[in-house]
Amino acid sequence: MKQWIQKHKFIFIQLIILGVLLILLIILSLFKLSQDVSEWWTLTFNAFYRGVFAPFNRLIPFSITEITIVLFILALVALIVTSIVLACQKKKKTAAQTALFIPLLLVFAITLYQSTAGIAYSRKPLPLHVYEGEVSKDDALDICQYFVDDFNRISHQLSYDESGEVICPYTFAELNELVMKEYQRIDSTYLIGGSYMSKKMIFPWLYSELHITGMFFSITTESIINYSIPNSEIPFTMLHEIAHSKGVMRENDAQLLAMYLSLTSSNDYIRYSGYMNTIYSMLNLARQIDEQRGIEINNSLTSNIFKESAYNSNYWKQYHILDDISTFFNDLYLYIFSNDNTGSYVDSGSSVGADGTIYYSTYQKLYFGVYFETIYFG
Repeated sequence: MKQWIQKHKFIFIQLIILGVLLILLIILSLFKLSQDVSEWWTLTFNAFYRGVFAPFNRLIPFSITEITIVLFILALVALIVTSIVLACQKKKKTAAQTALFIPLLLVFAITLYQSTAGIAYSRKPLPLHVYEGEVSKDDALDICQYFVDDFNRISHQLSYDESGEVICPYTFAELNELVMKEYQRIDSTYLIGGSYMSKKMIFPWLYSELHITGMFFSITTESIINYSIPNSEIPFTMLHEIAHSKGVMRENDAQLLAMYLSLTSSNDYIRYSGYMNTIYSMLNLARQIDEQRGIEINNSLTSNIFKESAYNSNYWKQYHILDDISTFFNDLYLYIFSNDNTGSYVDSGSSVGADGTIYYSTYQKLYFGVYFETIYFG
C-alpha cells in the first residue's frame, strides 16, 4: 500500500480530497433533516456568503452565472476528452489523474451548491399570512370583479405597441430599483438582508427555448432575468428571483412572495405584472362558482389585456423545441432538493366538497387577504 501511495502520490491526494468533499456533502445533506438547523444555516452561512460575494457581482455588469456554467461544462468536456486520449495513448497514470478531476469537480460544485442553496429548501414555512376567514360565493365573485376592475384601470394607464405588448416605462436599472423598494416594505428576520439586484441574461434566446424566465444561482449570488420575455412578465420574475437571493428557495414560496409584493404594490406597472401572472386563479374561481357570471367578469377585461394575453401566448408558442427537456431537468432538480416538481408553483385551484362547499386555493386566499387588507408578511 505504501509503495502504491509513493508511486501515485497525486492520485492519493485527489482521492483524499474527494473523500473529504463527499463526507462534507453527507453532513450538509443531514442538515436538511432539521428545520431549525436549515433556518440557522440559511440566516448565518448563506447570509455571510452572499454578503461577501454580492457586492463584487454588482460591480460586474454582465452575468457571471452563465459564464461560470459555460466554463464548468467546457472543463468537464475537456477533462473527459483528455482522459480518453491519454488512455488510448497507454498513459494510464496520467489518464487516471485527469479522469479523477471529473468527480472532484462535480462533487465540489454539488457540495458548494448544497451549502449555499440546498439546505434552505428545508427551512420553516414562509411566514406569509393569507386570509383564512369565511368568504361566501357571492362575495368571492364581487372580489374577483373588484380586482378585474383595478386591472382594467391600470391597463388604461399603460401604453402598448402594435403587437399588443405593454411598453415597459422604465429602464432595466430603474425597474431593478423599484423592485428592491418593494422588498424594503418587508421587515422580517426570515429574509436575508441586503440589496440584491438582477442582471440581464447573456443568452436570452436559449432560455426562452427552455421556457426559463429567470434564474437565481447561489454560487455566484446572482439573479439573472430573461429580458426577452414579454414585458408583463419581467417585474414578477424579478420579484420571484430576488426572493431566492434572500433565502426563499422553495419555488412555491418565492412565487407567493412575488405575488404578495406585486399585488400590494403602489406602482401600476408592477401591479399589472402581478395581475397578468396570477389573475387567472380568480377568473377560474368565478367560472367555477357561477359559469355565466364568471364569463361576464372575464369578458369585462379590456381589449388591451386580451391582446397582451394573446401576445404572451404566441410568444411562448414559438419556443417549443427544448421545453420538454427543460421541464424534465427542472423536475429532477426540484425532486432532489425539495421533493416537489414544477407543478408546485402553479396554483392548485379551488376545489368543491361533496356538500358543494368551495375550498379556496392559496392564491385565492392571498387575493382575499389583499382585498380585506389582512395579508401580511412577518
